[in-house]
Amino acid sequence: MKPSVCVGVLFLLTLLTASGTARSQPAYDLTVYTSMGEASESIPVGTKITTKNWDKYQRFMSFGLRSLMSQKFFWKVPAEAVLEVGPTIRIGLPRKYREDTEKYRNQVKLVPQPDGGYSISGYVAGVPFPDIDPKDPLAGVKLIYDNYYNYIPYRVFSEAGPKNGAGWTAVDRYGNKTWSYVYEIYYKFKHVSDPGMGVNAPDQQGDIFLSQNNVVWQPEQSKYTNDLLIFYDDPARAPEVYVFVPALRRSLRLSSAARCAPLLGSDYVADDSREGLNIQPPIFQGKLLGTRRVLQIAHADPAGYQNYNNYFSPTSFPNSGVGRWELRDAYVVDIQRIPSLQRGYCYAHRVVFLDKETYEPIDIDLYDSNAKFWKGILNIYYPTPMPGSPGDYVTALGGPGNICSELWDIQNNHITLAIMYNTKINAEVPHQYWDSYRWGTPAGMSQVMQ
Repeated sequence: MKPSVCVGVLFLLTLLTASGTARSQPAYDLTVYTSMGEASESIPVGTKITTKNWDKYQRFMSFGLRSLMSQKFFWKVPAEAVLEVGPTIRIGLPRKYREDTEKYRNQVKLVPQPDGGYSISGYVAGVPFPDIDPKDPLAGVKLIYDNYYNYIPYRVFSEAGPKNGAGWTAVDRYGNKTWSYVYEIYYKFKHVSDPGMGVNAPDQQGDIFLSQNNVVWQPEQSKYTNDLLIFYDDPARAPEVYVFVPALRRSLRLSSAARCAPLLGSDYVADDSREGLNIQPPIFQGKLLGTRRVLQIAHADPAGYQNYNNYFSPTSFPNSGVGRWELRDAYVVDIQRIPSLQRGYCYAHRVVFLDKETYEPIDIDLYDSNAKFWKGILNIYYPTPMPGSPGDYVTALGGPGNICSELWDIQNNHITLAIMYNTKINAEVPHQYWDSYRWGTPAGMSQVMQ
């Protein structure tokens, strides 16, 4: 069976399984998000949240985290788990990125499209829409672009494993685990905001805006598999997806519409990478549901979060060794496909909690095509020092930063846990990954075996 057919069969089986179990799943409920904690509310530092008292604090949790704490589903937070609340620590954005925001902010505009979506014009660098008015009917759309163009270095490298069991770990309903050692190599060729660089990278690769390469090194039977996503400078142009299949010694171009196909055999799909939000903005609509306070481990212990032993088995939920939880102010955005493209798409609602400081996703609640709750994504960050910008720290770097991203599939009883560490930025990236043609374009994928 051809690999492309295998991907299609796996995706079909996923949909069939989801549709067969969706009736028992809770439906999308807007009041879950409109009744969450306000910016004026807080939880005292030192508070310890457990499965016995969690309902007192559920207003500060995504629906995915509530589902785990409730003990009503297959995956449950263990009784011995403790969510200790620590102080909220500022993160901010890199200095050059802030400067570009002020320099170019007044020339960015949304451009309505005939199908109901919005493209963008006048964007150069920085945050496209830094001043969000909650009453603006297009606030949700603007936030989608703020995330799409959030800070990503020109060159960034991270690895997942094999240190302390870190890596990409998949768990099924029987407790069986599969593990992968993965490199993530990203290049941002346009709209760059790094010290000493122009807005366009010196080694531009045509009209590519961003390339995302996930390379598997272990296990042996999957070694050299590449999954490459290409986003073009025109956001209205469909992204491209390529997979290098070692057995065939060549790369395959997948359908640009296959955004619901599993990513490297995980429970994530192509639109779920970059911490759960890797969408093409013009074909989505966003509705801002409000600004809320949500619990997150935003400053993980640098050694603790990398150690797989600090996650309860088999739930993969973080224990106290990973870090303390803090309250983050977040924009809550309900993202949906434009009406003409909703049919056949895997998610009816993607509710995203975007950190107000960094525009990075904190949590994401995913609802299937029938608007039944399907998956919850929880992101744990360890801010990375910014080279060339003393005092600045950056979080997920658009995907491959020091991060633990966890996805719980409530319908199919699966888990994917991705622990990324050893993040290197720009000149710090190992020299063998400086070749953007080899690691950032489809033509270079086959060289991975050399």
